[in-house]
Amino acid sequence: MAVQDGFGDKKKTFFFDCVASGKTGENIAKYFEKGKPILVEGKLIGQKDLDSALKTQREKGGALSKILVAQGAISEQELMLALGKQLGIPPLNLFKVKIDIPDRTLTFKLKK
Repeated sequence: MAVQDGFGDKKKTFFFDCVASGKTGENIAKYFEKGKPILVEGKLIGQKDLDSALKTQREKGGALSKILVAQGAISEQELMLALGKQLGIPPLNLFKVKIDIPDRTLTFKLKK
């Protein structure tokens, strides 16, 4: 994917590798072609943010995801949604779930 940023002499083009699988990938292959505009939802982490987080990880250790959140490059919610998409696990909003605890067993029921 090519993304242009800036204006005039300061205009730059950035290239990103993107992967789409399943039904999304099938639809992209069917309806799009190289050079055709496409709207992509997501967040990019800048190289500076990534380099800073990797440096912190080398120096102090820890999970890269936690470091990126701590440094403010991404939010916990963005991290959760991205990991959920990657792993195929839908997010669960606990504000929309009723939790029963009879006999010390958790049962989740979606509220209507």
